[in-house]
Amino acid sequence: MTNAIIKLLDWMDIKGITKFYVAELLDMRLCAQIKSIVSKKNNLPYSNNNSHNKKVLFFTVQGRPNMLPVIEGLLAHSLNSRGAYSEMIICDRILPVCDLPFVTTSDAELLCKACGTAAKRIYSSFKLPYHFFSQFINQHQINKAEEIVDSIKFEDYFGFEYLGVDIGKHVYSSVLRYLLKGSIGNDNFTKSICREYMKSAIIMAQISKKIIEELRPDSVVMHHGIYCTTGIFAEYAKKQGIHIVVFTPAYRKNTYLFSHNDTYHRTLQDESIDNWENLSFSEQHRKMLDGYLDSRRWGSQDFISYHPNPLESKLKIIKELGLNVSKKTVGLFTNLSWDGQVVFHDTAFSSMVEWIMETISFFIKRPDLQLVIRIHPAEVKSTVETQQKLYPLIRDKFPDLPDNIKVVDSRSDISTYTLSELVSTALVYTTKVGLEFAIKGIPVIVGGEAFYRGKGFTYDADSKAEYFSLLDNLSNLKKNSPELIEKARKYAYYYFFRRFIPFNYTINRTWNNVVGINIKNLDELRSGRNKYLDLICAGILENKPFVIDTSEI
Repeated sequence: MTNAIIKLLDWMDIKGITKFYVAELLDMRLCAQIKSIVSKKNNLPYSNNNSHNKKVLFFTVQGRPNMLPVIEGLLAHSLNSRGAYSEMIICDRILPVCDLPFVTTSDAELLCKACGTAAKRIYSSFKLPYHFFSQFINQHQINKAEEIVDSIKFEDYFGFEYLGVDIGKHVYSSVLRYLLKGSIGNDNFTKSICREYMKSAIIMAQISKKIIEELRPDSVVMHHGIYCTTGIFAEYAKKQGIHIVVFTPAYRKNTYLFSHNDTYHRTLQDESIDNWENLSFSEQHRKMLDGYLDSRRWGSQDFISYHPNPLESKLKIIKELGLNVSKKTVGLFTNLSWDGQVVFHDTAFSSMVEWIMETISFFIKRPDLQLVIRIHPAEVKSTVETQQKLYPLIRDKFPDLPDNIKVVDSRSDISTYTLSELVSTALVYTTKVGLEFAIKGIPVIVGGEAFYRGKGFTYDADSKAEYFSLLDNLSNLKKNSPELIEKARKYAYYYFFRRFIPFNYTINRTWNNVVGINIKNLDELRSGRNKYLDLICAGILENKPFVIDTSEI
C-alpha cells in the first residue's frame, strides 16, 4: 500500500514538499507499528542496570529521510538488551544550515522543521531518551560564532581550526554538497553560503564540546562521519578519546558497512592487505561473488540502479559513438565532481576535474589512441541532480574535440559495463567500478584516492609525472595476469560480502526510506538471535572488527 501511494505521487509528478508530508503521514503508520512492538511483553532489560557499563550515544542529527532514526532505534534497543545505555542526539533547527540536500530548495524551512519532528516522533515511539542540539548551546555562544565568522577572511575559511577541529575542511565539503559542484568560486552568492556553513560549523563545534562534557559517552554511533554535523562531532569526540563507530547503507540491499573511528571510505583505504589477502576463498564464495557482480549490470541486488534499461549491444555502442575499432581504446570513468572531493584527499591532481582536463589534453596529442569518457549517470539520475555537470565543462574548455576523443554524457543509457569490454585500459579517479574492471582483467590506472588503491591490483599514480608516465607506456600495460585477477576477486569478496553486514530488520522503499519493521517484538534483538546483529553490537561495545567470518557466509 505504501509503495503504491509513493509510486502514484511519482507518476503524478507531485512537488517534493507534498511527497515529504505524505511521507510524514506514512511515518505515523510506521510509528504505530514501533509502539506496538515496544509495548509487547518481552524480556529485554532496559539499560540503566548495565553489565557493560557502556554509554552509547547515537548522533543521529536528522529524521528525514527516516532510515537513520529507525535503524539507530533498533540498534539502541539491541545494545540495551546487552547491558548498555543508549541515548540519541537530534537537530532541532538551531544550525543556520545543515548537510541535507533539501536545504537548497525553496521549501527548506518547512522541510527542516519536519526533519526534526520526524526524529522526535520515531524515538518517542521507541521509548528511547533523546536530546536536542539546543540543549547544548545558548544565544551568547551563537553570537560568539557570528563574531568569529566576521573576523575570518574568506580566503582563510578552508584552513580554519576551532576547538582543535579542522573546521575548514568540513565547511569545504558541506559547501560542495550544497552547491553540488566540484569546486568553490568566490562570487558573492558562494561567499554567503560559505559564511553560513562556517557559522554552522563553529556552532557545531561548540555543541560537540558541551555534549561530550555533559553526557560523557563511551562510544558514539553515527552515519557517514563527514560534513559539518557528523564530521565535526566525530573529529572532536575522537580528540577526547571517545570511540567512534561510523556506518552507512552499503550497495547490496539490506546491508550496512561499519567502521571504527573514521568514515568507511578512509578505513577501507588505510587497512592492511593482511585483512583479506590470505583468507579462505572457497568455490562457494567465488560463485556468490560472480552472481553478485553479474547482477550489478542491472542493479537487481542493489538499492540503487542508474541503468534500468541499459544499452548493451557492442555494435550499437560502437556505431553510436563512432568508435574506430582499429585503434587502442582507453576508457575514462568519472564519479560525481563534488562527491569524490568530499571524502578523499587528492593525490596526483588537485581535483577530479583537473584530472579529466589534463587527461584530455594528453590524448589530443595522441591521435594514435582513442579515449572514451563515460560521465557518471548519477549526475542526473540520482536523488539530487548535480549542478556542475562535466559534459558542459569539457565542451567549454575543448569546444572542438578531435575525433579520437568521445564523451558519453550522464544521460546516456550506454552500459558502463559493456563499454568497459571495448577498452584496453581503464582510467578512474575514485569510482568503485575500477575494482570490477580489474576483476575482468582490464588494467586500471587510479588517478585519485579510490578505496581499492594500494591493494596490489591497480596502477596507482602518486604524482602527475607518474600518471602521465603510465599513459605514455599504455602499450606495456598488458591484460591483468591470473594472479592479479585473483587478488582483485579476493578483495571484492571481502568488500562486498565480509564488510557488508546484513541488517534485515526493516522494510525499505528506498535505501534511506523505511516503511516497516520486520520484527514482532524486541526479544528478537537479544544476543544470540542473529549473528550479524551480534557482530555489530560487539563492534560497538567491545571494539571488535566489523568483518564477517568467512565460515558464517
